[in-house]
Amino acid sequence: AYGAGRLMRRLDSLKRLAPEQTRDQRLLSLFRLLNAPAPGTGHSRINPAQRPLGWRALPLWMYRFADGVFVMTSADSSLVGSEVLAIGETPIDTVYARLAPYAGSDTPTHRDRRIEEQFLRWANPLRAVGVTDAIDTVPVRIRTPEGEVVQLQVESVCPDTRAWVRFRTSLPPVPRELEWSPASNAQNNREPFYRIEYRDAASLLYVQFNTVLNESDFDAFSNLSVADVADSLRAVADAYPIDKVVVDLRTNTGGNHGLIGPLIEVLGNHPKIDRRGVLYTLISPYTYSAAGTLAMEMERRTKTLFAGEPSGFAPSQWGEVAPTRLSHSKVAVQLSYAYYQRDLPDTVRPHLQPDLHVPFTSDQHFRNDDRTLQAVLDHTLAPLDT
Repeated sequence: AYGAGRLMRRLDSLKRLAPEQTRDQRLLSLFRLLNAPAPGTGHSRINPAQRPLGWRALPLWMYRFADGVFVMTSADSSLVGSEVLAIGETPIDTVYARLAPYAGSDTPTHRDRRIEEQFLRWANPLRAVGVTDAIDTVPVRIRTPEGEVVQLQVESVCPDTRAWVRFRTSLPPVPRELEWSPASNAQNNREPFYRIEYRDAASLLYVQFNTVLNESDFDAFSNLSVADVADSLRAVADAYPIDKVVVDLRTNTGGNHGLIGPLIEVLGNHPKIDRRGVLYTLISPYTYSAAGTLAMEMERRTKTLFAGEPSGFAPSQWGEVAPTRLSHSKVAVQLSYAYYQRDLPDTVRPHLQPDLHVPFTSDQHFRNDDRTLQAVLDHTLAPLDT
């Protein structure tokens, strides 16, 4: 994905720029060095919330929908739902474009999520790319839900201060009825790792699978494992009529690749589940890492159809990370070392494209309108030609 010669040429280029750069620009060069020019390399990354970077945080989190960028969480809760028009004098689309070269990611759709998490929540990278002149206060222009255009002055804070801790701990949890939304991850989604529902009216078996980990390994939610979820799926499918089975991976950012076997066994072998036009998998730009491994195994070993948006994972991806600390700056870097070949050899798909593409617009989130699930319930399978 990233040959030694190409890496050294990029490193030499960044070294030549260093004497004329500010400290934050040199730090961004590290981010750029890790942004390998190939799909599936997003696990190599730098966590911006570490003391050696010394970046100032913004209590204003954003999410890019199909129809624009909107405020998801703010110290001023009245701003939630407002459209972000510009940062400083720079239009928000230009801001994303300036930050894109530094955002290591698996796919182009996943890059927006990395930009939001690694850069838009921090004042220093915005100054480093020329979007704002100061880091203590960042000007942000928004359009409120009522249509009024307002110029904000967002004050940044240090991540280890009382003000920052107060902001992070005061975020209200996402309501359960909205946990399906990919944008809920940009708020405060404290959903359980998985949830199974049977909806009589539609004969729908719905599995919200949010993390590829065993809840029994954590002091949270339940004592269930992924294998227990598979057993529960089998029991429900045995006992009830099934018209549609939906596996929802839209907020699943990964976990342990080694746990998916029992789930694939049920989904790929149960006669009432593994039928074309019955089994559907929901994906989004947040579907990533071990969730991508699960989705690719479902593509290979089940008759599932995919619905939603293009995935955040590349079908073949580098995973597993080993931390290393740079000796001079003390910045901690995560480097991926294991390659997961899930696509066909010599095939480079940038992402997994859904069979039913449903663009995710802001009104779906803020009005709790799950159009992707509705598209699946309404979907009638056309007969195959062969």
